[in-house]
Amino acid sequence: MNYGYALDRAELVRAVTAYSGWATADGAVTKNTIVDANLIGKNDFISKKTILIMSGDAAYEDKGAASFNPVTGTITLQSGFSAQIKAGTLYRILNISTAEIDVANIDTKIGTNTDPAGTTTLFAWLAKLFAGIGQGQGLAYYGKVNSVPGANQFTIDGLAGLGAGKFIAGAFAWEAFVFRDAGGAGAAPQGEMQPITAYVTASGTFTAPGFGGGGIAVDDEILLLHPRLAQILRLQEVPAADAVLNIYLRDVIGQKGDTSDYTATATQSSLMRLLKGLLGITVIAEGTFTTSSATVPADTGRTEGNDFFKGCVLMPVAGAIAFQPRPIRQFTSGADVFTLDEPFTAAPGLVAYVILASDYPVQRLMNMVGATGIFHEQADVAVNVNATNAAETDVLNLAAANTRYIVRSLRLKCADPGANTVTVRLYELVNDVLTEVDAFAITAANFGTYHSLMDMFGLPHLAGDRLQVTVRASAGGPYAVTGQYSHGRTNV
Repeated sequence: MNYGYALDRAELVRAVTAYSGWATADGAVTKNTIVDANLIGKNDFISKKTILIMSGDAAYEDKGAASFNPVTGTITLQSGFSAQIKAGTLYRILNISTAEIDVANIDTKIGTNTDPAGTTTLFAWLAKLFAGIGQGQGLAYYGKVNSVPGANQFTIDGLAGLGAGKFIAGAFAWEAFVFRDAGGAGAAPQGEMQPITAYVTASGTFTAPGFGGGGIAVDDEILLLHPRLAQILRLQEVPAADAVLNIYLRDVIGQKGDTSDYTATATQSSLMRLLKGLLGITVIAEGTFTTSSATVPADTGRTEGNDFFKGCVLMPVAGAIAFQPRPIRQFTSGADVFTLDEPFTAAPGLVAYVILASDYPVQRLMNMVGATGIFHEQADVAVNVNATNAAETDVLNLAAANTRYIVRSLRLKCADPGANTVTVRLYELVNDVLTEVDAFAITAANFGTYHSLMDMFGLPHLAGDRLQVTVRASAGGPYAVTGQYSHGRTNV
């Protein structure tokens, strides 16, 4: 580099950093506090900023600051680090608002169906909107259920006396959508929509079979939707949700567990709308796999010629590997087989798929869903194994095909081996061969410590396509080995 570059970099770091300090005492064992006596008496410039740990077992982890106590100099985080923040740990307070804070604020503004009437949350605002513009406009009606005369029957305030033809017109029946249930807890049938099969003008009684969760109840809030509006919204069988915003988002994204939502229809499916409208991706075909293979799935219903889809992207939209986009290397007509540049992580099954034009937005989608480069955090894994003298016992063995791992934290503690030794061995790929690269001895002198990755191997984390850690006793045993580890994984 050069001197000018070094000065620029220093200025950039200084601009982002609001404060640099160190923990003067151990934080809580819940791993979500930092104690710094140097901050005692300072004003709260810390809450809603990002805290970056610079040393120790949680080095380079960051969390959002939830609150600050100027009397004790204690910073409380939104959630815990992977390790307790002990005295002497270096940290920085960054002038960056955290995603955790933003999400919390968004949740507060959206609200839920427990919001009392008249609040300014988005949920309450939507309720008022439907109540205000739906009545008498020919597209939607809104109201509360005031009686339940029979199974799957209900009446709505102010709607008695309307002509039956208003809601029942041959095959084009209106739909009843439960906007929110009377209990205010998001229980069924909130979020469900069923067609109206009968309407009695004199009593104003609607019949809509199929509602779950005990059916409609008094004070449930109902939207009656014109057939065309119902077709556009495609809200059938949406799971119950805490907020109406979630209902619309689930519909847009297409997470309804209903594969019929992805098939070609006169009205574009919710997935098609998402891909075309939000991401600018061109969807050139839809279909259903008729043979299942992780590398060469086929759809015998295709009529296109050889290599018609070469260079495009194939993506399942249902099943265990939904939303895994893969470039198409070759398309063979007749057998209608897709040969992929890289296989799916498993056979897709006989599920629906879409074919996307190969362009920049497709690559952006691949990055978004984690096809490459994004590590998806896995649940912490407890360690409870025995070290024997007969063979090595796995503490962890991460070896799935086409997967890269990063082990962010590992803690191990062993029972007292007495005069013997329990050896912890680390294996990684070296020239594509699994090789022992380091080892650590647990003895009577250090068995009482929960040893970290830094203690055992001098590393803050492990990374690679294949990672294995084992334990073995030199003699005697078995000796109980306990601990915990956390890791992330991504497709490669």
